[in-house]
Amino acid sequence: MKMGELLDGRIDRVRFVIIHGMGGIGKTTLAKVIFNEVSSEFQGCSFLENIRESSRGNGIIKLQQQIMDDIFRMSVSIHNVDHGINEIKEGSRRNKKGLLVLDDVDDKDQIQKLAGMFNWFGRGSRIIVPTRDSNVTPIELKLYMKDKMQNVEGEEDLGDIFFYKMRGMNHQHAATLFKTHAFGDDEYSFDDDDLLQKIVLLADGLPLTLRLAKQRKYGENL
Repeated sequence: MKMGELLDGRIDRVRFVIIHGMGGIGKTTLAKVIFNEVSSEFQGCSFLENIRESSRGNGIIKLQQQIMDDIFRMSVSIHNVDHGINEIKEGSRRNKKGLLVLDDVDDKDQIQKLAGMFNWFGRGSRIIVPTRDSNVTPIELKLYMKDKMQNVEGEEDLGDIFFYKMRGMNHQHAATLFKTHAFGDDEYSFDDDDLLQKIVLLADGLPLTLRLAKQRKYGENL
């Protein structure tokens, strides 16, 4: 399924979209593009950056606070993680259609404390999770989806989880990206073109690597 279909705002189900792939492949960049393009379709939006780092110490509490502020427009004082979970659940009663990005998650416990279940958010909400590890889905969500697939009687249909695997850029697109960052509008010679092919090959289609390459002098350590 294409990303546009996963984010279709006309579908009033809550959807988790797990964007996974190796580091530097462009997961966060994609999430930012999506966030900027579709945020106007939601009643509350929050982009929580670099959760792997920002969740350390009491960071989860600050992130919960940001969700309350951005998604539910509620100013509350959160005392601990469990209190934050309860406040988010309470905020869901406002039934706001929210867009939440949990960037660079590396532990399922982080999602559990920030967006643990479909009914924490209003219908039509989208939770986007860029991560290197596709196995970060909290156990409660996994059990719900298992029961749903097995048609367990009485199980309410709350939402879905989709996985979107990021892949490296093809050779042509990678070359175009590097030329844009490294050469700008300048014309480049045959020698530059030969070097370009080497750089693109070494970068293996990773956008971040191609962008970083512009910071080095052409030919240095290659």
